This record gives sequence, structure tokens and C-alpha cells, in this order.
Amino acid sequence: MPETIHIDALAYGSAGVGRLASGKAVFVDGTVPGDTVEAQIIGDGPSFSRAKVVRVLEASPDRVQPFCPYAGICGGCPWAQVSYEAQLEAKRANLVSNLVRIAKLDAGAAESLVAACVPCKRRTGYRNKVELAVGRDGA
Repeated sequence: MPETIHIDALAYGSAGVGRLASGKAVFVDGTVPGDTVEAQIIGDGPSFSRAKVVRVLEASPDRVQPFCPYAGICGGCPWAQVSYEAQLEAKRANLVSNLVRIAKLDAGAAESLVAACVPCKRRTGYRNKVELAVGRDGA
């Protein structure tokens, strides 16, 4: 049965993070902070769940049309549906969160250590990572 989930933040990778009615964290691929989605749970662990969007009920103001028709397929641009400005804010917020959660810094100290992200002059086409699979013929 689908659940209604409000997305609060972006996680590392391609998922937005929200909470189920029970309060458990849920990671939903292809979402944007501010989205309200109907999603189907596809994985349920002890501390978090994973879900797949059934439909976007209310789109975030930060949701944009991806610049590439393969954005949701190839995995090279996991946040292509997120405005560039929101991506920069999310990257900074994730670093601050990690400093608090993993390094056990005080939230105020972590906030003061992390400056705003410096935007790239080229918003697309600047990534230079490639992953190749290698195999043996006939193996």
C-alpha cells in the first residue's frame, strides 16, 4: 500500500529523505526536498526504509526538468531533477550533518566551519567520472 511522504532533504546518492507516519526514515529515489509523494515501500530495514515514487502529489519549487533525457536511467546525474541552487545547499547541509552525526561536533560549530558551496561556472557537463565494467569473452 503506498504511503504519503514529505521529502525533507537529499541523501548521498539519488534519494531524498523523508519520514514514514511511524517516524522511521525513508529514502525515496528521484525526489526533491519539498516534494510530497505517494511512494511504495520496496525495502524495510530496522532503522530505515527504501521506497519508490508512485506519483508526485505536490512538486517542490526546487524541482526542475532534467537537462538530459537519460538522467533517471544512467545514474550519472542523480540530482538532475533538483535545481542547481538547491543542490549546492544540500551538499553543504550534508557536510554539516555529517560533522554533527559522525564527528560529534556541536551543530553551531559545524555550521560555522562550513562555508557556502562555490558554484561552478558550468552547471552541466563538468563531471569527469566514468565507470567501466571489464569481463572475459566466453567466461
